[in-house]
Amino acid sequence: GDSRAARKELQKLERQLVQLDKREAELHASMAEQASDHDAVIALNTELHAVRAQKETVESAWLELSDQL
Repeated sequence: GDSRAARKELQKLERQLVQLDKREAELHASMAEQASDHDAVIALNTELHAVRAQKETVESAWLELSDQL
């Protein structure tokens, strides 16, 4: 029933978190590689903030859902 759907949604959210963590790590690596390129760092930092915001949203949804199980 509902708990099965909730568990499936939790798994989906967990996969999203893994992807976002991976992207965050890639962005950190790129920022380190391109540290001397100010414009590149600004662009990467902007994306990093977006990734972190998305991660917070997904984590909140995950916590809310896990409380229901």
